Amino acid sequence: MLEKVNSCTVTSVKLDDEGEFHYFFSALGACVEGFKCMRKVITVDATHLKNGYGGVLVFASAQDPNRHNYPLAFAVLDGEKNDSWIWFFEKLKTVIPDSSELVFMGDRNPSLLTAIAIVYPIAHHGYCIWHLSQNVKGRAFSVNKDVVAWRFIECSRHYTIAEHEKAYSDFVSRYPSAAKYLVETTKNMKHTSARCYFPGDRYKIDTSNCVESLNSTFRSARQYYLIPMLDAIIANISEWFNDHRKEAAAVPVEHKLVPFVENFLHDTWPEAKKLKVKELNWFERIYDVIAKTDGGEARFFDIQKYPCVHALAAFIEFNTNNEDRDRDIQLHELCSRYYWVETWQLAYYRTVYLVPNECQWNIPEYVK
Repeated sequence: MLEKVNSCTVTSVKLDDEGEFHYFFSALGACVEGFKCMRKVITVDATHLKNGYGGVLVFASAQDPNRHNYPLAFAVLDGEKNDSWIWFFEKLKTVIPDSSELVFMGDRNPSLLTAIAIVYPIAHHGYCIWHLSQNVKGRAFSVNKDVVAWRFIECSRHYTIAEHEKAYSDFVSRYPSAAKYLVETTKNMKHTSARCYFPGDRYKIDTSNCVESLNSTFRSARQYYLIPMLDAIIANISEWFNDHRKEAAAVPVEHKLVPFVENFLHDTWPEAKKLKVKELNWFERIYDVIAKTDGGEARFFDIQKYPCVHALAAFIEFNTNNEDRDRDIQLHELCSRYYWVETWQLAYYRTVYLVPNECQWNIPEYVK
């Protein structure tokens, strides 16, 4: 019935050898279609059910450009095991195919890592740096453990390799036992946590906070039996779609960028105007921005896909002294299309319908 009221929705139920319920999976058609307009970063996590039957509730979620959760799929599994995770990702792959553009974020659960590597071998995978920081700080001794966690997160978020290596060297000298654990647990693969080494486009998404918040939202629903819990999840997703659809539609027509990016650029503009800019190449629009900074945001523009203060200063210079040139550059043209309001609106254009009361069901013959 869920598939009938929500077109292109995919659901699947697996029974065990005795014909008893084993797994459930659902990906709403509206969410899957809207994901085409989203940054291709998917956060995955599982949380335990409290309904007396055990098992876990799994969410795969994206984040819309205005930093709202965007659930893609959810499932009920018997636990975080190799077989159950592989089954989940195989179902997810039927609606979201493997791609080098795709990035998965999650904790370091061994079964989760194994399943992603098997089912999505082309996609990239990064560790949630918050989870990793909590493990790292536990291996530091005779120091403030919260400071250790904060130092690790700060180190992971540098935009350039030079800045990261400088901070990492300091981290190793200050907290050798924590650094040793980090090397051992990540096999010294810095790309799994360090922003500057990550091979794919994960933008600023480096934790699994978005899916963790979903787990918190459905804390009460996790005590329900299967059908009431699914109804609660779908009702919330439907409400979120409606709220964000109205929010996106309310953006003034003269604003081309989502509020989060629009506000960032607005706040950065005064500082950008103060920077000295020198034109280096008129044809290729290359500028040298002179600023008293350490260069720590040198790759901000490359990673975030919207202008940093230096790129904004170059933009201001170009449009201020744009004599005898073909046209001005519009600010939104310097940002990824994922941050354009029109793209954001497309992500929510479809309606998520609730499953009607059982008395209104028209069950197809093949189901009967």
